[in-house]
Amino acid sequence: MRNRTKPIIAWVLFGLILVPSGIHFLGEATRFREMKKLPVVRGIVVDRFKTNITWFAKRPVLIIQIENTNVKVEAVLGQNGFFDFPREVSVHYSGDPTVEILVVGEDDPLLVALFFLLMPVVIPLLILGIGWFSRKWKAA
Repeated sequence: MRNRTKPIIAWVLFGLILVPSGIHFLGEATRFREMKKLPVVRGIVVDRFKTNITWFAKRPVLIIQIENTNVKVEAVLGQNGFFDFPREVSVHYSGDPTVEILVVGEDDPLLVALFFLLMPVVIPLLILGIGWFSRKWKAA
C-alpha cells in the first residue's frame, strides 16, 4: 500500500504546481486575444529592462514612444527576449498610455497554458500505459 501512495502524492503536488500556472497563462492568453483587437500603430523602442513579476520570475519590458507623438507606453513581454525586437516596432495600442500594449510578434501564451493544464492528466496516463504495456510484454 505504501508504494502506491507515493506516486499519488507526487501527482497531486505536481498538479498543485502546474494547474495554477496553467490558469494564470490562460488568463494571459485571454488578455492577449483582447489586445490583438486594438488598432496597430508604429513606435520606437526607447528603453529595455527587466522587471520582477514574482519573487522568482523576471520579464522583459520595452518602453515604446508612439511614432509622431511624445506618448511613451510600456510593453511587458512574455518569454520573448527584448533583443528579439528591432528599434522600430508595431504595437496594438488603444490610445490610452496607462494601458499596457501588445507588441506585434509576441508569442501567444495559450500553448503554455495548455501545456501546464494538460500535464497533470497526460503524465499519469503515460505512466499507467507504460505499466500496462510492460505487464502485457512480460505475460507474452
